[in-house]
Order: sequence, then structure tokens, then C-alpha cells
Amino acid sequence: MGTILTVDKQPLLDSWIMFQREHTVSVDRMICDPLLRVAFLESLGSIAATHSENEILWALMSLRKRKELSKRNSKPTPPVTKRVTPVS
Repeated sequence: MGTILTVDKQPLLDSWIMFQREHTVSVDRMICDPLLRVAFLESLGSIAATHSENEILWALMSLRKRKELSKRNSKPTPPVTKRVTPVS
């Protein structure tokens, strides 16, 4: 049986993008870290007022599983460097 997404998708996505820009963490990290989780839930405003923590986190995980969360704000990958061999 699948999870029914009862949380409005766009406000949740917008809130996650703003939170991720500020904290540079993954959804998994935020969910596992109690301080980050509380900070995220507090940043939700009206979404948190109308939905339980469980509903919000399941909805966010569902969006992640469906690859609907942007990765453009995740931690930057280190640049690729070329090895230069000196000419003798």
C-alpha cells in the first residue's frame, strides 16, 4: 500500500529548497538529526500547522524517492584536476 501525499507538494518543495540552501544537508541527514529536523519543521510555518510531523516527513521522503527534489543545492563536488607531468 503506497503513501498518500496529503501535504501540498509545491509549498513543501519551496520550503525544502530554502532550508537546504541555508543548511546544505540532504533530506536523510535532516531527518536523522533531531536539531536539523526541528529547525526544518519550524521553518514550515502554515504547513506544520495543518499537518503532523510524520505526514510532512513521509511526504518529503516520498518526493525524494520519486526524484522530485532538486540536487542543484546539494554539496558541491570537488573540481577535477589534471595531473601535469613536467617535461625533462
